[in-house]
Amino acid sequence: MEIDGRSLRCQVCGTGSCASASETGGTSASGHVSRTRAIALSRVATQLASTSDDPQAPATPRPAGSRSPHGPRMTDHDAADRFHADALSASLTVRDLSASVAWYRDVVGFTVEREVTRDGALRAVALRAGGVRLLLNQDDGAKGLDRVKGAGLSLMLTTRQSVDAVAARIRAHGGELASEPADLPWGARAFRVRDPDGYSFAISSPAV
Repeated sequence: MEIDGRSLRCQVCGTGSCASASETGGTSASGHVSRTRAIALSRVATQLASTSDDPQAPATPRPAGSRSPHGPRMTDHDAADRFHADALSASLTVRDLSASVAWYRDVVGFTVEREVTRDGALRAVALRAGGVRLLLNQDDGAKGLDRVKGAGLSLMLTTRQSVDAVAARIRAHGGELASEPADLPWGARAFRVRDPDGYSFAISSPAV
């Protein structure tokens, strides 16, 4: 590149075609580095744009039969290879097993199915409400009896009974609701309740 009759060369790449030769007068390596970095960032941005997660962005077609670059998708497996489950049960560690059993049984309406004793002490109780099963375990205190339990966890119980009637029963037996029964956008009606340890439950009608 020439300026005022002088031929300028980038001191890093040694060429006159480098854009930094005109930007820096050919006297500094920093211009080349900055320019090279800008070009690299531009290329990365272009690549990111071409693989955008924006659901509105047009998808880049892949050849038929090819696999996703992020690993096999569910559609890449036969139905027989997929995981099938029939039920989900929860096991909760509680501070005071007797108090928790009383809350689930007397306030919410669960039935006691089985008691587990060890060394003469009650260690766990299995509860059931319709097709839902819960196992309550006595906390041994090794991690601190007063530690927060259930943070980031919420369980949903779906029932065909009247959600408002279930909520009224809980109130009538001394329980408190974390939220009042309300209609939800997807057609269900639900409310929330917390057990003595702070575990959160949503009790909901089926979605319509």
